[in-house]
Amino acid sequence: MTLPEELSVSIPREHGAEAGRVEAVVSLAEGVRVEACFPAEGAPLLAVGRAVELELARRDSLGVARALGKVIHRRDAAGVRAYHFLLGERTGEALADLLDPRRSPRLRPRPDEPVEATVRVPGDAEPLVTARVRDVSLGGLGLEVPWELEARLAEHTILEIGLRLPGEARVQRFKASVRGRFLGAGSVAYGLELARGAGVDRAAFDALAAYIAGHEPAAARGPRRSA
Repeated sequence: MTLPEELSVSIPREHGAEAGRVEAVVSLAEGVRVEACFPAEGAPLLAVGRAVELELARRDSLGVARALGKVIHRRDAAGVRAYHFLLGERTGEALADLLDPRRSPRLRPRPDEPVEATVRVPGDAEPLVTARVRDVSLGGLGLEVPWELEARLAEHTILEIGLRLPGEARVQRFKASVRGRFLGAGSVAYGLELARGAGVDRAAFDALAAYIAGHEPAAARGPRRSA
């Protein structure tokens, strides 16, 4: 997973303990592993096997997430104390919102007005899969792809996305870069950055902008880093 410039982690119930820095976030079959280092002086003292509530925050103040994690590893070295925390598989989606580098306001489509999406590898004639749209913004998309297809998509970082917005017959087409993959329950959440610049379909971006503007009151907003 791609980390923001700095992601801190703290243990809210460990009063007086200092915050640490997240060094890595790794998707595993059993969940998500967060690897963190704390300054030895003021670091929390946690037993291996203990479940603790973690608070992860970005230095740029663009997001905070709380999650329950189990201590699966501890290492004490000169000046630092390091921990590995294992988070449940459902935590991946919450972390996706925190780690995804979009600043544009996101809209989560209503269940009764879904946005239909197809994913295609450039050069292929047919769409590879139909994906569920978690959220949309002018900077990017959050998609849920069936986990069994991740092996086929793993080697690809550029994808072609077709979106059919509610009430429209025309499919809007975009090129997108995969910026993050997050293991979820029965699916893999993709964080995509929409391609800009020469050759993009301006009408597709205009349609997406109109859709977002028309549904703004229902948008699950939160400041995001520009995609």
